[in-house]
Amino acid sequence: QGIILAKDLLAFLAVDKKKDLGYKEYLRAAVLVPESKTLGAMLRDFQQKKSHMAIVMDEYGEIAGLVTLEDVLEQIVGEIVDEHDLEEDNIIDFGEGRFLLNASTPIDEFNEYFEVTLKAENVDTVAGFVINGFTFLPEQMSEIDLQGFNFKVLKTDTRRLHLLEVKRIETP
Repeated sequence: QGIILAKDLLAFLAVDKKKDLGYKEYLRAAVLVPESKTLGAMLRDFQQKKSHMAIVMDEYGEIAGLVTLEDVLEQIVGEIVDEHDLEEDNIIDFGEGRFLLNASTPIDEFNEYFEVTLKAENVDTVAGFVINGFTFLPEQMSEIDLQGFNFKVLKTDTRRLHLLEVKRIETP
């Protein structure tokens, strides 16, 4: 069928909240790309089609995800912070002793939050501390116990860690 952009949806809702308008006039053609498409080719597609997003299809024709122009640019030039990005907490408590952690959290902030003193040489972030513990860049879902904490890699790429799950290790 297609996609409806948020700005179009807001316009649709603003017209007349009581009247049941058809949404089809707001549908836009969806741009479909295979998972195997390179970043450069995707960037050219976005430029040519004047689109900012595409639906990613896997080899079976199933939807694998959504990619935006910003995603592609961030892979090429690094993280882009814009007015829509919210300041995020580096450490989020999920209860039951589980914490979600931005891997670039400074060691000092981690130590202050957990009231501990992680000992790490030549590293400034928790990502550096964890990589130092592994002695290599770990893959997603890898786990390691270090200085009373279990660190599980939730999100990584070929260059760095992004997101970790942290749990205190219970000592008997």
